[in-house]
Amino acid sequence: MFKDGAQEALGASGCAQHDEIKSAVPSKLDGKKLQLQLKHPEIPQYLVVDLSLDYVHDEQEQVFFHHMVGTGGNTLAGTLARSGAGYDLRQLTMQKGYRSGDASPLEAKGRVLFYGHNLFGLPEEEGMAVKYVTMLRHPYERLISDHFWRRRHENRLDRLHGFYRLVEESEHLEFYIHHCGDLNYRNRAHFHLDECSQVPNKKAFALAMQNLVSKFLVVGIMEMFEESLFLVAHRIGLRCVAPWWQFRHPKSKIRPSYFDLPRRIREGIAEKCKHDVVLYETWRECLENKIKESDFAESLFAYCENAQAV
Repeated sequence: MFKDGAQEALGASGCAQHDEIKSAVPSKLDGKKLQLQLKHPEIPQYLVVDLSLDYVHDEQEQVFFHHMVGTGGNTLAGTLARSGAGYDLRQLTMQKGYRSGDASPLEAKGRVLFYGHNLFGLPEEEGMAVKYVTMLRHPYERLISDHFWRRRHENRLDRLHGFYRLVEESEHLEFYIHHCGDLNYRNRAHFHLDECSQVPNKKAFALAMQNLVSKFLVVGIMEMFEESLFLVAHRIGLRCVAPWWQFRHPKSKIRPSYFDLPRRIREGIAEKCKHDVVLYETWRECLENKIKESDFAESLFAYCENAQAV
């Protein structure tokens, strides 16, 4: 089911630890049905959800975007806000009382796109049953982007050596499985080992997979940005999509890519992000299958042809 890179990330089949992760990976993924076999006593053994493209025909008045750091979220939110009839952007992470559970900003009426780091869980405080939108980026690149953005005001060598220490000294570097699993709006947006270690990784992985299936309208992929943008637009009923390159968020300056790093650091990242990689590859394949089934291929192609590098 997985592409070569993802299979390599899982390691040899003889390794019990890797086998435990694979046992919780969707056993069937054909673009229409996603069957999750989640082997944990607190999670249903099988969870079957229809993933057919049942688009919403009327534009949704309100959209809830769970923005995880380093995934292209500001660009996505800015583009959606200016697409179709447009949305009023409300970044809830900037609101007073946000982390204490003050959900009053959600009382806004009209066409609103609520977004923010760790938005997940806040609407439920108001008794709102919502479906979220989110984006994933390959875990290796997201980790690098997160670190170098946080420390962008330090000199280049300090940032680089600080990243090496983070990789070598952290017990694990799993992020998505916790920020889509056991963590919510009360937690910090960036990776913090203490917060991401309150629940065992295996349990967090199972919970994150269940949440992404049951509580999310669209799980996009940054490396497939245009496809993700079009899918979100269709699911919320937009009839046109604004040019995303006009709203691109500034990139971290002078940061390495994964393959620029020394071998020991690359191996450390791969070893400590195993669950995140499985989660990412699963939902990337799901997105690929859904795009193949879509009825907007011609429009998507034209949109991508006009995209401008910035």
